[in-house]
Amino acid sequence: MSLSYNFPVLRKKVLISAGVILGVFVLLFAVEVYISRISPSAGPSETLLLFFLWNIVIILFLILAFVLGRNFLKLYLERRRMVLGAKLKTKLVMFFFLFTLIPTIMIFFFASDIIGRSVESWFQTPMDSIMKDIEELSQQFYESWKPHLLHYAKLIGKEIKGEEDFQSLFSMVRSRMIEYNIDLVGIYSGENEVFTLINPSLPLHAYRDLPPLTLKKGMIGEAGCVVDPMEKGDLIRCVAPGKKGGYLVAVGKFVPQSVSQKVALLKSVVTRYREVKLLRNPMKTTYILFLLLLSLLILFSASWVGIQIAKNITKPVEELLSATERLSRGDFSVRVKPRGEDEMGLLVQAFNRMVEELRRQREEIEARKNYIEVLLDAINPGVIGISREGRIISANPSAVSLLGLEGKIGLPINEAIGESELVKILQEGIEKGQPLESMEVVLNIGGSSKHILLNFVPIRREKEIQGYIAVLEDITAIVNTQKMEVWREVARRIAHEIKNPLTPITLSAQRIITKIRSGNFSHQEIEREAKRILSETVTIKTLAEDFSQMARMPQMRKIPYSLRKLLAELYDSYRATYPEIKFSLKIPGDFPETLYFDPDQIKRAIRNLLNNAVEAVGKGDRITIEAEADLERGLWRVIISDTGPGIPDEDKAKIFTPYFSRKKGGTGLGLSIAMQIIREHNGSIYVKDNEPRGAKFIVEVAI
Repeated sequence: MSLSYNFPVLRKKVLISAGVILGVFVLLFAVEVYISRISPSAGPSETLLLFFLWNIVIILFLILAFVLGRNFLKLYLERRRMVLGAKLKTKLVMFFFLFTLIPTIMIFFFASDIIGRSVESWFQTPMDSIMKDIEELSQQFYESWKPHLLHYAKLIGKEIKGEEDFQSLFSMVRSRMIEYNIDLVGIYSGENEVFTLINPSLPLHAYRDLPPLTLKKGMIGEAGCVVDPMEKGDLIRCVAPGKKGGYLVAVGKFVPQSVSQKVALLKSVVTRYREVKLLRNPMKTTYILFLLLLSLLILFSASWVGIQIAKNITKPVEELLSATERLSRGDFSVRVKPRGEDEMGLLVQAFNRMVEELRRQREEIEARKNYIEVLLDAINPGVIGISREGRIISANPSAVSLLGLEGKIGLPINEAIGESELVKILQEGIEKGQPLESMEVVLNIGGSSKHILLNFVPIRREKEIQGYIAVLEDITAIVNTQKMEVWREVARRIAHEIKNPLTPITLSAQRIITKIRSGNFSHQEIEREAKRILSETVTIKTLAEDFSQMARMPQMRKIPYSLRKLLAELYDSYRATYPEIKFSLKIPGDFPETLYFDPDQIKRAIRNLLNNAVEAVGKGDRITIEAEADLERGLWRVIISDTGPGIPDEDKAKIFTPYFSRKKGGTGLGLSIAMQIIREHNGSIYVKDNEPRGAKFIVEVAI
């Protein structure tokens, strides 16, 4: 096992850590210097305590700030790296953080103000003046005894004659000590103590001799007083010179501890107050730091709670997102393990059920797709899938064989099929997004013409076109067979129609020959037979002209024209020509004013339909001309309906065949010509029964 280290990264981390530690030590040193400067007279214990507290608070503050900053930095990096669930986690953490930040800030400033005011109120007591008064009172207390003691010392000094013996002097001093209620009387000769009488109740072991300076001042005539502490109080002594003999008299009064101690206690309290007062700002700062630490702890707790809640929420969400990613890539075996019975657990269970349902549906779709592919491969018509952009995206084998699409899937239709009438029709259908039904197209493939029956349907989803399906059926054999049948029928009918007038012509010619050979004829008879021949000849000529007209239809010229106007002209013309028939015209108000078609040919086709209806109805019957626009299918429609006898079902499939007619003297070309015109307009025409009686011819043409 080999270990490898990234030394530049490791060196960078070490330098950053060392810099942070050094910064903390510098900050703590600055705090210590600040404390020592703001409280120079504070005791070492107080300074040490404040320094310790501040260090703890700052260290905790830095730790919490570091952890809080680390959490936010981690969230930022996760969000920047687009980690699943990072956005939701960030929102939850920021919600909890901001939710507690505003009240915490308000509480912090409010509490800081209260703490500042409280600390200031602690030091608003005029302790300096109280201390001054106490000192003055203490001084006055001691000073009040000094005049009395000096007075007693002078009185005793006056009574010393300088000639009396020691016993007499001792007795006098003792009696005056009792009389004046004093605790000490000392007699000095110069700087030498003669004797001193002291109240035996005093702590004699704590007694101190008078300072030599005080005695020297007394020898030169200056009275003086000193205060010396004793074990249980203070001893006030005053020295005055005697009247004779160079004696000095010292008189003292013992002040009990109950008085002096109270004065000293008051002094110590005031001194302590002054020391504490120096710590006022550090105390305020300490309280504010504790409050700041508490606020930061609240914010840290809020962020931590937010992170934990976010983890509990985002963990299943992350698993769901990850599973969704796998599902989008086609992995239907993915499952998410439920975490509890709460709403998130229910969501996970619903997701698993959805995946199972999608897996089942996909299997069904795959099976159906395979079935459709097999079906498309097996059917004879060609099926082409076209994208919205006009590219061939799929084709079954019949379409590939019919149009030569080998290796051309994915190309635009004009490149795959080549320029042809079929491509133009398909492009027009794509541009308009409208279906085309049963349109016959002639396609030249490999030098030969093929008749293709085209059905073109847009594929829509929520009214939006997703693509197109074109179904092409090769009906060349059917068309050729139909043509052969049609021409056989045409030839038979032409022969029949020609044979009909030839019989009277032959008979008339034979009569003329017979009359001429017999010599028994009249000019009237010859003329009558000749006229009969001419009449039948006109019939043959008319039949030939109709057939010739059908064979050479004029070339179609589409122009913008008003179908409403064309139908109105036909309506007015036929209503005036056939007053015994009831005509009606129905055109909705929203019908397009202008359409693209050949007005001459469309008029001819509709006129043929109207002529057919007029010949079918009788007096008092009705013929209705209707027009309507089907914008959803992209076509306009003209309907000619009548209330005549109608058309038998067995004749409906034959009425558009040339020379088929049940009418006496009819040529059977009118409806055939009408169908040819409509087909050239990429339309269709068909017949159905009218209700309650009659026939209804319907013409449909693409817009």
